[in-house]
Amino acid sequence: MLIEERLCLTADKKKVVKENDPKAAYLFATPGMTIPDALADKYGLLKKKKDKPDDKKKETPPNKLYGGNSNTEVKTEVSE
Repeated sequence: MLIEERLCLTADKKKVVKENDPKAAYLFATPGMTIPDALADKYGLLKKKKDKPDDKKKETPPNKLYGGNSNTEVKTEVSE
């Protein structure tokens, strides 16, 4: 992961904060540095991917949305 701003660790070294945060105690990384994704993930720095269509995911067919059976026929009668 490429670092874009100065980041610091808190005193207990359990969280990464921006350098201007009052809890900042130790310099963690500076702009331009690259840190391993595992380390970025440990401190919650990886940006979460937004839900986007995935080829592996398939949308539920309309007849399955409400527990319907694809062999079930729905009959409706209109009273006048």
